[in-house]
Amino acid sequence: EIVVRNHTSLQGAAGAYPSPSSHRNMTRRWLEAFKFTCYLSLPVFLTVVVAGTPQNLATIIKNRSYVVYPPEAEGLPSSDEIMDMVKKNREDRK
Repeated sequence: EIVVRNHTSLQGAAGAYPSPSSHRNMTRRWLEAFKFTCYLSLPVFLTVVVAGTPQNLATIIKNRSYVVYPPEAEGLPSSDEIMDMVKKNREDRK
């Protein structure tokens, strides 16, 4: 009688020999954990280092003013002046 056994049954209950795919999975897990840690910690670290002091933050804001507003114009007309303009325009149409 010939007995054929599965190769996994020879390893025992604890699995004496790790498979190559489990080593790759463990390496991938460590790599993903490392990338995730860098993804979270690097922006926080750079924010603390670069903009941690008020002086650095003020310098960055002054150097990076992307929006430049035009100088203020004369004030808007009051509601009485607007009503006078409307009345004048109505009279001009007639």
